[in-house]
Amino acid sequence: MPAALPSIVTGIRISAALALVVCVTAEYFVGTQGIGHYMQDHGAAYRLPELYAAAALTGLLGLAIDVALRSSERRVLFWVGEERARRR
Repeated sequence: MPAALPSIVTGIRISAALALVVCVTAEYFVGTQGIGHYMQDHGAAYRLPELYAAAALTGLLGLAIDVALRSSERRVLFWVGEERARRR
């Protein structure tokens, strides 16, 4: 289990990014609330500053999720970096 855990955590990070993309896309097409619906409404009304702000918000949300998962990965998988440090 300790050897497989780094790969599992990497899979979780990748799936979190994909989940965000899928959720915003689903909201864009069929949602009644959320960032995707907000983007669809403002795109249809040609309110581009609000549309770009929603896209930037989605990017920042993805970045925050990735930073949180990386931080927890460093705390939980403290032994992973030791092998790299010994090679240098």
